[in-house]
Amino acid sequence: MTEDHDARTGECLTVVSAALGRDMPYFVPAETAHFDPISVGVVLAGLMLTAYLRGFVNQAENQAEYLGSATFMWLRRSIRRLFSKPQEISKDYIIELKNITKQSATRVEQMPRTEVAQVSEEVRRILEDELSIVWHVPRSHASRITIVVRDQAIYLSTGETVDL
Repeated sequence: MTEDHDARTGECLTVVSAALGRDMPYFVPAETAHFDPISVGVVLAGLMLTAYLRGFVNQAENQAEYLGSATFMWLRRSIRRLFSKPQEISKDYIIELKNITKQSATRVEQMPRTEVAQVSEEVRRILEDELSIVWHVPRSHASRITIVVRDQAIYLSTGETVDL
């Protein structure tokens, strides 16, 4: 990955982290007394982007059952680890994000633009359901967050902003 891509990754993490900001308490376990909201926000943003891109690749490859189960089980476990073993998750998430970004970029290049838009929206809706049902994020907040995640994931993968 290039310096340009690393800068783009930083931008995307910042934007998604800001979108998660006021809703971060929905992801924090009740027994967690203290945490660094900036660090947690950036890692949580990386986890959301990774889950979205995993879902995108799986959905584009017609592996919808994998999208619904393994991708979001991974996200749930990762968020729990974020608060129980933050040092582990902090090292792992950026490598995973880079790997899945490469895969999604390759996939996007192979797809017609209309299909990219369709798959992107399908994955966004599934992630919205995950946030709303599992994490109890209000539906309107989950929608706002997932729109930002979708847009930033596409930007991260392609280097372009797209109107979907």
